[in-house]
Amino acid sequence: MPDPITPARVYPAGTPLPPAAATPPQPLLGPDFIPPWRTAPPPPAAATPPPASIEVRHVHTHIVVPTDEPEPEPESRWTRMWDWVTSIAAPWKVTAALAGAVIPIPWTGYSAVTTWAYTLSEAREMHVGWAYGLGAAVLLLAVQRFRRTHGLFALWGVAVAGVGFTGAMDWFDPITAITGVHR
Repeated sequence: MPDPITPARVYPAGTPLPPAAATPPQPLLGPDFIPPWRTAPPPPAAATPPPASIEVRHVHTHIVVPTDEPEPEPESRWTRMWDWVTSIAAPWKVTAALAGAVIPIPWTGYSAVTTWAYTLSEAREMHVGWAYGLGAAVLLLAVQRFRRTHGLFALWGVAVAGVGFTGAMDWFDPITAITGVHR
């Protein structure tokens, strides 16, 4: 709490109060004084334009918004995926490349994807980094060639390298990469 109030004077009950302070002094210059910056002549009045006839028009506009059309349905996941696939290449090329990648090669019984996945799994037995490095390098080269040529054989190479890349992967790899824990 701040310092207590100490009264300067104490008036006993019934004592008249002292007279109020005098009115503030009037300025020495008088009530009619005008400062010099206010004595400039007023600016000349602008010439008033000649009177003109005023014409009032009322324009009313109607905006009609059709509400009979239903809102478009949100695109499904399959529609978006189909649009993405067809933006890469013609559907027949994508189908032919995927089919050519997974159909078994005669006299071997294995497809190109299976053979590439097996090769990457063998590389994984040597070292995990070799498998991922080899798989990623071949996939990037295949994608680069497809972007340059847009040919069916290049698309087949992307399909083989992309699907065969699963031979380098293991389900435990993300856990090892995040935590550092090995099996």
